[in-house]
Amino acid sequence: ESANVQLHVGECPDDRAYGFYNTEHNAIVICTNVAKTVEQRWETLRHESVHAAQRCVNPTMAFTVSSSDYLMSNGLQSDWEFIQSAYDKTDWAIELEAFTLMRTSNSNVAALVNRACN
Repeated sequence: ESANVQLHVGECPDDRAYGFYNTEHNAIVICTNVAKTVEQRWETLRHESVHAAQRCVNPTMAFTVSSSDYLMSNGLQSDWEFIQSAYDKTDWAIELEAFTLMRTSNSNVAALVNRACN
């Protein structure tokens, strides 16, 4: 809310993603037909909130909010391997940040968004 990001929770026509961040509308969408558990929905909200923070730092989303040292120390190898196979190379860094931070607390991600967007 503090970053003026809208949140939409409901079924999505595409059943391949738990959710997504829509840059055009500055909105996070949680797909309840894919993210079926409460934990999956919270993880998705944290992941997509990181993308909102990245957009606040740079509208092109070309930069991470966290340092590369933090990401290299805290990112999981399994995430890195998945990201390389599923995303364009230009998105690897921002996706690694989103996957890494989605495993932290709600308050940690909220603080990140507040720092980046306010």
